[in-house]
Amino acid sequence: MTEQFFQNKNILVILPYYFDYQIQIEHHLKKYGATVYMINEDVNEFSFIHKFISIYIKRLYAFVLHKYYLRQFKCLPNKIDYILIIKGSTIRKAEIDYLKNKYNNAEFIMYQWDSVAYYPYALEIAKWCNRKFTFDPYDAKEFGWTYRTLFFDPLTCNLDKEKSYDITFICSLHSDRVKVYKLLCKYARAHCLSIFNYLYANRWSYYRQKYIKKNLSFKIDSSLLKFSPLLMKETVAVYDKSKSIMDYKFPKQVGLTMRTIESIGHRCKLITNNQQVKFEDFYTPENVYVYDLDSFDIPVDFLKTDYIPLSEELYHKYSIDGWIEEIFNVKK
Repeated sequence: MTEQFFQNKNILVILPYYFDYQIQIEHHLKKYGATVYMINEDVNEFSFIHKFISIYIKRLYAFVLHKYYLRQFKCLPNKIDYILIIKGSTIRKAEIDYLKNKYNNAEFIMYQWDSVAYYPYALEIAKWCNRKFTFDPYDAKEFGWTYRTLFFDPLTCNLDKEKSYDITFICSLHSDRVKVYKLLCKYARAHCLSIFNYLYANRWSYYRQKYIKKNLSFKIDSSLLKFSPLLMKETVAVYDKSKSIMDYKFPKQVGLTMRTIESIGHRCKLITNNQQVKFEDFYTPENVYVYDLDSFDIPVDFLKTDYIPLSEELYHKYSIDGWIEEIFNVKK
């Protein structure tokens, strides 16, 4: 991509501010000459009151959201060339109508990093967009969208670091991840492996699920959990020192997780329960092992052999630059 492909172009990105993805996207779009406007769709982050009314007072929440978006829209210029909506969980038809009326020449693009099975509102977002992308290949096939994985940022990858962890497992608490956590600890002890485990849980959600809803997935001693998530820079620093990354997908999810794509960027081996990875162009059995949770039969030899480098074309494809090129239909 040429350095000034987006010269004199204004791009609006509406997305949840999650794991510094918004910083990476903004930085790389600006690198190619764009003027970028970012709007955080996750209004609940701002205060406990927002979170409360979003759960218990739906009609009031819709009003609060609309006022919030109108305040954000007032800061926009008179011309927007692209409007990229990533997820779009809080934007509604009223806000889309406002944008379409004001920026009738703008190209609307959707990108989903959640499956429709978990986030059916994506079907509404898709109606408003010219181009639709999803990280889930099943959703892409069923709804006629374009399949596109997540990305890694090469600027966060330090490939010169010594690999001190055999396996790294960084995740948030849900479904069977407690089981994976315990199996991994047992496996590491049995084979004298060095592991980095970080199982994050929202404190309020953890106690609510464990003691009020009696959710067995949350049956784990709180001393084994972390109630503060790792920052992006902390996470990638651990990946830099990891020989392999452990992955566990949501039960109904097929799309590749961020851990899967980060393993490519950090030149780590991947251990995952997602069978979909076997159909990807970066898959090689020397670098990727697909495990079954019931047997958890990870061959020790897999961890002892060296990582096999991929082609530069594949590293570029899964980088944020490759992602931008595909999402914005950049002609090389």
